[in-house]
Amino acid sequence: MPAAVLTLLLLLAAVQQACCLVRLDLTTPAWQLSSSNGSISLQTHPPVHVLGALAAAGLVQQDPLYRYGELETRWVSQDTWNFTVTWAGQQHSAVAACRHVLLVLHGIDTFGHVLFNGRHVLAADNAHRSWWVVLREPSLLREGPNTLSVVLQPAASVALRRKTRNAYSIPTMAVPGGFDVYNFARKPASDFGWDWGPAFAPAGLTGGVELLGFDQASLIGALVHQQWLNDSSTFLLTVTAQLLVPEDGDCGLLSAALPELGLQQEQQVVLQAGRVAGNDLQALASIQLAVPVDQIRLWQPAGRLAPGQKQALYDVKIHFRPAANQHQCKSSVSSSSSDDSKAESIRTSANDQEEEGESFYFRVNGQPLYAKGANLIPLHVLSSAVADGDVAGLLQSAAAANMNMVRIWGGGLYQRDALYAATDELGLLVWQEAMFACSPYPRDAAFLSNVEAEVVQQLLRLGSHASVALWGGNNEIEASLEWYEETRGNLALFAVDYQALFVDTIGRVVQRMLPGVPWVDSSPSNGIIALPQQHNAPAAAAAAAAGAAAEVQQDQVIKRWGNPQNPKYGDVHFYDYKNDCQDWRTYPAARFISEYGWQSYPSWATYSAATAPQDWAVVADMTEFRQRHPNGTVELLAQLQRRFKLPQPWLQLLQLHSKQQQQQQQQQQQREQLQQLLCYETAVSYWRRLRSNAAVGTMGVLYWQLNDIWQGASWSSLDYGGAWKPLHYGLGRWFADVALSVQHDLQGDAIHVHIVSDMPHPVKAHLTLSGFEFVAAEAVIVDGQHQRPANRQHPERGGCVHCKYEDCQKVFRREGASPAEFKKTWECVNN
Repeated sequence: MPAAVLTLLLLLAAVQQACCLVRLDLTTPAWQLSSSNGSISLQTHPPVHVLGALAAAGLVQQDPLYRYGELETRWVSQDTWNFTVTWAGQQHSAVAACRHVLLVLHGIDTFGHVLFNGRHVLAADNAHRSWWVVLREPSLLREGPNTLSVVLQPAASVALRRKTRNAYSIPTMAVPGGFDVYNFARKPASDFGWDWGPAFAPAGLTGGVELLGFDQASLIGALVHQQWLNDSSTFLLTVTAQLLVPEDGDCGLLSAALPELGLQQEQQVVLQAGRVAGNDLQALASIQLAVPVDQIRLWQPAGRLAPGQKQALYDVKIHFRPAANQHQCKSSVSSSSSDDSKAESIRTSANDQEEEGESFYFRVNGQPLYAKGANLIPLHVLSSAVADGDVAGLLQSAAAANMNMVRIWGGGLYQRDALYAATDELGLLVWQEAMFACSPYPRDAAFLSNVEAEVVQQLLRLGSHASVALWGGNNEIEASLEWYEETRGNLALFAVDYQALFVDTIGRVVQRMLPGVPWVDSSPSNGIIALPQQHNAPAAAAAAAAGAAAEVQQDQVIKRWGNPQNPKYGDVHFYDYKNDCQDWRTYPAARFISEYGWQSYPSWATYSAATAPQDWAVVADMTEFRQRHPNGTVELLAQLQRRFKLPQPWLQLLQLHSKQQQQQQQQQQQREQLQQLLCYETAVSYWRRLRSNAAVGTMGVLYWQLNDIWQGASWSSLDYGGAWKPLHYGLGRWFADVALSVQHDLQGDAIHVHIVSDMPHPVKAHLTLSGFEFVAAEAVIVDGQHQRPANRQHPERGGCVHCKYEDCQKVFRREGASPAEFKKTWECVNN
């Protein structure tokens, strides 16, 4: 990988003396964290959540996930907390000498009042964005001690107030143990509980805190967007520079270069300060580079690189030199400058129309791609506790199972930079959703403005990554309009709300900043009928990047309404807990499956580490505490009874001593994981076979879910901590480029064997079939003695000393023996 990383690099040392951009990091000194009544006070450093700081100080249990830690620490999320930092005036003297000073908070989770030297300067209410505060009064910066305080209010309480005060009732999906208010708080929805995780609703400072000072326009970020011009021999890179700009404007020389190819472009730009991404002193300016296709090596998805070959990542160098004065804007200038460096990869994608319905697939570098992957949820209940290495390990496990795509689910959070750097390197395409899920959301003007700033910031941060293949507006919200009594009773109202937020706000922002990028308003959905008309002219692209989309792209984003689970359009989500998951006939013949799954509990090593011996039983309070899916236990047992031979007097057998209870739970969790493996094998193999069905053309399976957020029942293939379940090993076989699958004809009692291939060329295969008969011998009683038959035709022959536990169980179930007799007899036979 080139030396430049895929995140922003500001070269500040060379510009401090000119006051082009000066920075003071306020996370370096210790912060004081205190409770509302002052009974708790400790020192910490952001980024950190309150719960994490308390655990580190020994004021709550070190691992909040251990046993009932969720309930025992809930008081933390219900209190108001104050983060305060103090520094001496001489530390910010260089910043204070500049014409403009900004306070920047890169992560507040979630509802926070910010006071600068006692003056209220910000009311934050969005954990998915940064906050830029212009300190317009010089007196706010003192020569003596200075104090910054962030007062965090309990998220669930504030969200509930907002929900009850809304002009009309907006429903929220409720899960066992959760708070049904998440759609009134711009923080990860899963923080309030989900059907695979706990409800901590944490508060904290989740990003950096800094003071910025500047006199002249300064480069602070850049977005590199690529377009393949009408299948021509040229890629067009549009570089959108993000700059801080003085109130009276500025000008300078903006340049972009691909040093490895010897390409460079520069142009004079005139900048006017405006509100961009929530910052009043910011502007966007664009410049373009034409890149000949024959001079580059294209980025490739996983599976298309030769063994040992690394991804093609190119450094794009972006440079801005502010003019010494306004009169020099049209001449060459030499002055202090800011630089930005991004590694960029180049690839293409597209979808096709069909006569009946519409295909849904990814075409990368001119070749159709069968998407094989998983949905990714937050890695930890406290995002501040996640390290870059945790993300890298997770994605390496995905790549090891032959995946080529991950979906960043809309009920969590926009992931850290390290994830997207890893997906670029590993060739994992990213389906990136905006953070909305499963319930309608408000659409008042303040909410829409807040969301727009959030989305613009995330597009500027993530839009340059070649691995980000598709942007989505939300998870299952269009589908949710049929879930609730309120929405079904006033569908027109909630459809207007939906259109305003997800199509007219998020959709237009995405298409304005990343023209032509694949985008869907929801998942599942029927897709988009039309996107704004795209223009390849440099002037049009520059104007669009600067925010003048209304002048350049007159067409609207037009959504295709209808049943979002229509298998002939778009993508579908499929869950069926009533029918046999090993019956391939229950699965829809859909174009693309972006969610599917079946539950299991974690592996015993993972589960037992978070529980205590007194918790270990198949039917126990702890077992149900860690099962958040309604009716989940009943569904798991119902499916097991279809395919496994379970003890019939189940509840009676659970009255055995603790060692047997532990063994039973271990065996039960092993059976559940094997059943999960078989469910996914049936579904994934079926959908891979449908690629060759001309009437269907299935082109992707993203199962639910890759990872876990705690040690409980879920649909994951990886345990909390990253250990592989049996499912993950199976995925490596089913997601292989050339895979074998077997389909049982349940009516004709025939076996159909299929070989599927995702290779771009014909594959020759030699198939050998071997047949085996597995006969479960029945134990019988002959003259009061237990005997195992030698074969099915002569049940009276055989010996009794090798009878299995299951065989004895069948005998006494058939003979009507009591559990006590069963136990006594089994011990006798075993001896």
